[in-house]
Amino acid sequence: CGLSLTSGNPAWLLITAQAKSSEGSRTLQQTVKLSAASANFPLSLYSGNSATFSGTPDIQNQIVYVNGAVSGRSHLNITGTDPTTGMPAGVWATGAIDKPVYSQDRDKYGPLGPPDNRFTPGELQTRVNPSGLSSLQLSTLKSQAIAEGNYYTSGNFGTVNADSSGNAVLYLDLQTHSTVAPQFSWPKPGYVTIVVINGDVKLTGGAIGSSRAVIYCPDGSVRADGSGHGTFTGLVWAGAGLTDIGNFTFALDQDFLNENPPAYLWSVTRLTHWKEADS
Repeated sequence: CGLSLTSGNPAWLLITAQAKSSEGSRTLQQTVKLSAASANFPLSLYSGNSATFSGTPDIQNQIVYVNGAVSGRSHLNITGTDPTTGMPAGVWATGAIDKPVYSQDRDKYGPLGPPDNRFTPGELQTRVNPSGLSSLQLSTLKSQAIAEGNYYTSGNFGTVNADSSGNAVLYLDLQTHSTVAPQFSWPKPGYVTIVVINGDVKLTGGAIGSSRAVIYCPDGSVRADGSGHGTFTGLVWAGAGLTDIGNFTFALDQDFLNENPPAYLWSVTRLTHWKEADS
């Protein structure tokens, strides 16, 4: 419906339901408000623990939110502007960022700028809810994955099936904690949402190529190896932290944010009850 996570937010929608029979017809309407639920899911990269960078990773147009300390900041090449905040891309950490730090960075000490440049756990809470997706949101994603044939209880999965718009949900509900290494690419159009429960995610550039995706790994870590120099455009939630991020590119662009954002990135508020439409 052309809704954007970063512009025209919130949006008010008038929903119409019609029913017809041989005895007549009836039209009901109600109004709802849709808001980007950035407090429930980061529209960027999120590390729920410390973050470690090595090699020469590129971060394009994203703020990296870290609920902890940052090691290897000097390895990062960060460029551009985060489209969700309009602020320069950088690293915002509730712990300490190792030296050197940069003007676009913020940590517990507020390394540069005025004293109020410190990034606190309280502010993190307003930008990224560390509790992650709700049980209802996860249940919705699981149901969608089952319907698409993309639900697995181990890291061994087959072809990922997309819907008519080119999007897909891959839900890995692992019975024993293990590492999942996706071996497929997902270029435009569409994107894939990868949910990994009870596991870690390892991205390898040669395997995923240039992919557009959302990764939700609430109780595991996400790492990226540089072989193949992959480019990942999208969003990442790594509950146990970002580790060993090497020669890899993480990017975000307005096109991705505008392209049929998944339902769990929206907060829906019903403003009116169903009522008869005006004739």
